[in-house]
Amino acid sequence: MTTATMQEQRPIEVRNPRTGQTDYKFTPTSVAELEAIVARARVAQKGWLALGLEGRIAALGKWRDNIAASQPQLIASVSHDTGRHAESLREAGNMRKWIDRWADAARVKLKEETRPTSNPAFDCTSGFEPIPVLGVISPWNFPMSLSVMDAIPALLAGCAVVIKPSEVTPRFIEPLVATFADIPELKDVLTYVLGAGALGAALVDLVDGVCFTGSTATGRKVAAQAAARLIPCFVELGGKDAAIILEGSDLERAASALVTGATLGAG
Repeated sequence: MTTATMQEQRPIEVRNPRTGQTDYKFTPTSVAELEAIVARARVAQKGWLALGLEGRIAALGKWRDNIAASQPQLIASVSHDTGRHAESLREAGNMRKWIDRWADAARVKLKEETRPTSNPAFDCTSGFEPIPVLGVISPWNFPMSLSVMDAIPALLAGCAVVIKPSEVTPRFIEPLVATFADIPELKDVLTYVLGAGALGAALVDLVDGVCFTGSTATGRKVAAQAAARLIPCFVELGGKDAAIILEGSDLERAASALVTGATLGAG
């Protein structure tokens, strides 16, 4: 075993945000394991696409029902990850809403459209082709819901998705994976991998497109790496959003809203 491989397999310890103590650890996915996972996803994606939109909606409907049945476990795990309770309730509830919302949108947005051309003998039909394997690199601040926010519409479009969440907040992964582990259609087309930044970089080198949510500094690296491979890259980067309060606004209400928004992620 090489030194690099040994480092990949070394357990990563996780700090409890409430106590400051290290009380959780996990063994990261190795690069070799990641390569095998992406290869399986690439093969499985063909069958997933062949299900058709309604078949994919039905499979995600099973997942939604399992998420609903697992709310206590999901809320407890993400609350432990982040030190928050109220926002953990919202995270667990959002995933079910997003499945229904994106399913309804997909029925409209993914329809093929046929239009006449300047040549009366020909019509033009336009449609969409999925990115075969999409990599998602998600952040620590809303770890569970942001790990699936990009994955749900991608799955509906026919993509396979490999997700690398933040190593800072990994406790939710096991209970969330359990919610789709018994759904055969999702086997191999929805996968979580565990690791730090090096694993995320390895993922970008293997997939056909990437969605990244995180810091501006890391986002620049992800975008440059994706550009070198000429693959699509979608980034949502951190920073403080500017706020403009217009004349005539309720200043007390506006100030309260700004403080709430700025500190929403606090425990």
